[in-house]
Amino acid sequence: QSLAEESYKKAVKTKEESLDSKYQLQAKIDEVNSILGRIEKYNYQSYAGQKYTVAKDKVKQASAYYSNDNLKAGFETVEIAKINADEAYKSTMNGVSSSKIADAEKAVAEAEKSDGAAYAEEDLAAAKEAVDNAKRMRNNGNYDESITYSNEAIRLANSVIEEGNKAAIAAKVKSQAE
Repeated sequence: QSLAEESYKKAVKTKEESLDSKYQLQAKIDEVNSILGRIEKYNYQSYAGQKYTVAKDKVKQASAYYSNDNLKAGFETVEIAKINADEAYKSTMNGVSSSKIADAEKAVAEAEKSDGAAYAEEDLAAAKEAVDNAKRMRNNGNYDESITYSNEAIRLANSVIEEGNKAAIAAKVKSQAE
């Protein structure tokens, strides 16, 4: 092999590695933006405003470094963005799911006191179970599932209250008919 061929092969390999690094940096930037996008669906300002802001600023910086082919600085910056985005996500989702659980517990407590508790025992039991599942999911870091269970508990609790209202109306109609 001639020296020229060897140099050419090295240059091609270096260029491929550079493109691979650039691709990896873009993938990391996309990952951080995806995390931030999920956080933005919720009231992140209350739970993780500072971490979110740092992550947003750093990912913007990393994108600029990417555009200027400054990959080393891009990787360093995107790492800081990722750490902050992950922490912001955890804080936000823990806060949101805890708030939802509190709403669900309140709804279940109201359902227990309602007239419907006597008529819709299965729904009431299911609502309580959904609250327990929501807590377990939150504690395991499954925040989306926790929120889903909390919403289900609220729906069931409202259904119990509604059953009580229907029963009261039916009893009233019946007493008027007699």
